[in-house]
Amino acid sequence: MALAPQPTITTASTMGGTSSDVWVALEPETPLPPFRRPINIQPLNYGYEVTVGCQKLAIEKPETLLKHLGAYLKDPAKVEKLWLSGKYKI
Repeated sequence: MALAPQPTITTASTMGGTSSDVWVALEPETPLPPFRRPINIQPLNYGYEVTVGCQKLAIEKPETLLKHLGAYLKDPAKVEKLWLSGKYKI
């Protein structure tokens, strides 16, 4: 079994001339993870208050919460685009 090549590691010097930061060069085929905003879920007496970034909404059922949370985690850019255009249906 062949091992995957290790990324190249280089150091960057600060103004004082000491090596303090480590930079890792990613291989071109390494996909970057999608950007996700902070998510906060607060239980209410009836349902949940969900905050994603600066957007806030209320969801009544746990099944609905999990469905939409899963869609956001799978493709945050797509869900945000639909949400901000008013086309995302809860």
